[in-house]
Amino acid sequence: MSLGSSGSKRKGGEVVAETLEELGIEKAFVQPGSQVLPILGHLDGRRMEVIGVVNETNGTVMADVVGRITGKPALVLVTAGPGVTNCVTGVAQAYTANSPLLLISASNPLNSPAEAFHGVADPLFQEEIFRPITKYSRTVSEPGHLREAIVEALVHSTSGRYGPSYVAVVDRLLEEELEVSPTTPLPIGVSIGVKGTPMGEIVGEINASNSPLIFAGKYVARGRVGDQVERLARSLLAPVIVPRSYPDSFPNESELYAGSIGQFDHPAASYALSTADLVINVGVRVGSSEDEALRRRCGERCRSIYVDVDNPSDLKVKGVFGDLRRILEAISEGVGMVGEAHREFRERRIRTIGEVRHRVERAVEEELGSASSGPNPLRVIRTIERALGQDHFVIGDAGAAGGVWLNDLFRFKRVGSFLHSRNYDGMGFAVPGSIGAKVASPESDVVAVTGDGSFLLGVSDLGLAKKLGVNPVIVVFNDSKFGLIWREQVEMGYRPLATELPSVNVAAMAEAMGLRGVKVSSDEEFRDELDKSLSSKEGTVIEVPIKSEFPYPSRTVWRRKYF
Repeated sequence: MSLGSSGSKRKGGEVVAETLEELGIEKAFVQPGSQVLPILGHLDGRRMEVIGVVNETNGTVMADVVGRITGKPALVLVTAGPGVTNCVTGVAQAYTANSPLLLISASNPLNSPAEAFHGVADPLFQEEIFRPITKYSRTVSEPGHLREAIVEALVHSTSGRYGPSYVAVVDRLLEEELEVSPTTPLPIGVSIGVKGTPMGEIVGEINASNSPLIFAGKYVARGRVGDQVERLARSLLAPVIVPRSYPDSFPNESELYAGSIGQFDHPAASYALSTADLVINVGVRVGSSEDEALRRRCGERCRSIYVDVDNPSDLKVKGVFGDLRRILEAISEGVGMVGEAHREFRERRIRTIGEVRHRVERAVEEELGSASSGPNPLRVIRTIERALGQDHFVIGDAGAAGGVWLNDLFRFKRVGSFLHSRNYDGMGFAVPGSIGAKVASPESDVVAVTGDGSFLLGVSDLGLAKKLGVNPVIVVFNDSKFGLIWREQVEMGYRPLATELPSVNVAAMAEAMGLRGVKVSSDEEFRDELDKSLSSKEGTVIEVPIKSEFPYPSRTVWRRKYF
């Protein structure tokens, strides 16, 4: 496909808009500034939903979530200088989440004087800022490179391991009449081959194992191969562990699920690791924090093989890299039936994992079920689990409410259903994340869980839910603190300082921004309000007052001996 007509003249802003439309961009999140008005004006009337946001970080989070859910990059369009630097946190989160996203901003001319409007001493500072947190970062100052840069950015974003790309366009190009030659782009979502250790050697290693274990990394969800991982696990009778920050990498209700490892390890995952002689790492980036967590626990005791989209590290490992679905299908077809000698041990191991999980859950229920006189976070989370339909997304956040408690307590039924800001872990994800999820998947149940601190960071775009007519449910645990950090201060022997927040009427804030806002005082009242909210056509914020001292299971119950 060629873009545009040969030798035609159009303004640079129109060239950008035309190129984006022809490359299939469907959603654009825009914080308008004067320098990008020539692009925005030409997005009008195209096959693209244009959504205006108050805060650039929120717009970037929304685009990130759209990319995670649909697998297609959304556009973030902002002005130069503060407009684009406000996107850094959102882009870094998209990078660590392997989410496809395209950020376009204006840039000052390369011959600008120092400290020009929206500038600093170096006119290329924007490109330099985004280079380490994107797959592609480029400043366009010549008209002949405009289409090329956008095409290359999309190709990089959607090839191999997905991630964000950034293009800065010198503002004068956007208003000038340009003679632009057509560009034939590479296909978006380039199919990648398979490389690494020969497949026969990988299959042979698996067949020779007595007690294989699968470590399902975050790219299982992004690569949409959860069904293939489950098929392989069942054929091998192999338990599955997941990274702590991505507990939805395997269905938690499966008898093969053994829990997460990371900052704290679930006891069932520890047992599964202690009995493994081979770990099959699927969707785990070599050299990442996920990989390092496993290496520290296994050491030389058990062998590892890797199945992933690429190996960007210098580490020499045994593995096969490329098209994840193709690779997993080939492995599943190549592994033999589990022999009787192995079957009895593997079935006994799966039963033991189930027993450990049951003992841990019973201990959690006994200790946390009565740990609060008002609304109880454990009961609130169990209520959300039961209320959600089959098609749903849970949106998390940094901190205790949207982070620790969801990671420790929620039982994720579907791969890729938990969307959050880790591992970069910026606060303020839940509000824009829930709106982005509804934009991407309007018919899905969307429930966000966050604390009052993170809610206040993302609240500037809460009213967008009303404007767009979407109906997320946002649950805000309110203790008038940055609760997780406040607790760490106390545990370290410091006097709480800068962690206590003003008392805010969260429900009233929601009402003021056009949503339904309610405050509950009991678990029963929360259950009734959640049911009402999920069936409502308007967005709802449910404020849940809590005590900061509510326990974190991973730091208490999980640390005991269960096997």
